[in-house]
Amino acid sequence: MSFVLPLPQEVADFLMLPPPETLLVRGSAGAGKTTFGLALLSSFAGKRLYVTTRVGAAKLHRNYPWLDSSEGTGITIFDASDREAAIRDSARVLPRLETMGPDSENDPGRFEEWMPPAFVAAAKFALSGEPTMLIFDSWDAVVEGFADAPPPPGSRPRGRQDIEKLILSRFSTGPYHVVLILERNEPSPLDYFVDGVVSLENRLVDEREERWLHLQKLRGVRLNLASYPFTLEGARFRCITPMGTDMQPRLRLPEPDPAPMSGWLWPGSAEFANQFGRLPMGFVSLFEREMEVSDEAINLVLSPIISHVLQQGGRIFHVLGSRTEPGTIWRACQPVISHESFQQRVRILTPASGVAMADPDLKGVVLPLPRRADSSVEPRVPEAVRFLHEGAKTGAPNLAVVWASGLASLGAVTGAPYRPETLPLIMLDYAAGTNLYGIFIGATGDPLIESVRSIAPKRVCFSSRAGRVFVYGKHPVTPKFVLIEGDDGNAYRLLRVV
Repeated sequence: MSFVLPLPQEVADFLMLPPPETLLVRGSAGAGKTTFGLALLSSFAGKRLYVTTRVGAAKLHRNYPWLDSSEGTGITIFDASDREAAIRDSARVLPRLETMGPDSENDPGRFEEWMPPAFVAAAKFALSGEPTMLIFDSWDAVVEGFADAPPPPGSRPRGRQDIEKLILSRFSTGPYHVVLILERNEPSPLDYFVDGVVSLENRLVDEREERWLHLQKLRGVRLNLASYPFTLEGARFRCITPMGTDMQPRLRLPEPDPAPMSGWLWPGSAEFANQFGRLPMGFVSLFEREMEVSDEAINLVLSPIISHVLQQGGRIFHVLGSRTEPGTIWRACQPVISHESFQQRVRILTPASGVAMADPDLKGVVLPLPRRADSSVEPRVPEAVRFLHEGAKTGAPNLAVVWASGLASLGAVTGAPYRPETLPLIMLDYAAGTNLYGIFIGATGDPLIESVRSIAPKRVCFSSRAGRVFVYGKHPVTPKFVLIEGDDGNAYRLLRVV
């Protein structure tokens, strides 16, 4: 399961290295550089100074209200956003920079003589002897101040690379971590001068925004992962780890339904209900996924829905995917219902029915393979129809969970394939009079999935990027979320990407 971290572990390890260390953070406008910079400061165990050269301190406090809380009280913000003053300071400093000796930065008095106010404040912090982090946001504005300043008499104008080398040679050797935030995402010669490079990008995928952090270089740190998706929800930087492969098959309990609604099934998750709505009776809710999305990720979202139906006394009909072993259904249900209740209220249809029927735990639960039908729209598993109709008489909800890969395998085994032109009618026939809520799961591009869209008022999509699972709605249209670990009160969480 994916987890949320305040910073990538590799970056946290980099901040623990003994100083001096220099880190370059780059990205285009709106990529999240300022939020990431403040996250670096809030995670640093020592004195923290943030020099802002583009945005005034008052606006920073408005945009990041947590800076005024106990979490942000240790961050000192130096406002250097007055561009005209910065150019005047640079014009005063540049002649001295060209003539100072290599050890001048170790003399506090000399610092105040030849450095602009932002650097003087940073130097006073660093010379206190405590671990210190200094962030310049943006470094471009600092360099531009020197570039725009008139050169000393008799000196040639200096280019950006010369100025950056000159400043860094005077400022990157102190007992502190220095973070330089660039307003672009292209590599530059500066990459070779610093100890670490992190790039941020925001891009449109599936017509929705994704944000990614890329670790280009971190000297002294092993890079276990090169990329992390992240979100800026709540004006905070949070990144997401890959989803694990060790999730055990078990049903998670649903969150309580705050306001039951007739004809609509509670999905067991308040976040799912708020973003995608409840599941409509008599229709199929479509879960489309990319092939890289694991069954475990889909089952995590299904889990509280199934648990809710079982808690309500309802029945579950499974058409298992080709990768699901039937015995896992009973093992998943054990925390929720007794074996006797399981045998009464769960039915399984699987290509491996012959083997599964021999399992004593699945006695009476696994249905015989579908028969051929003369009518192309007649339900091919009458035992399943009887099971659902009997359950409907109790007034409890019934749920059918159907995997497209399972239907394809059943067709291959029985010689009676489910075709795109007939499948919607077959599924509607199952739903008639059975108080049924259906969920159909399959890969985007599968002809069976394409055909079911015509009867699916709800369409939720699952995609995978570098081991993370993103969830978003096509009907209804929603932003993109990352599927992450829940806690004792919920099976999972949907972290919005903003």
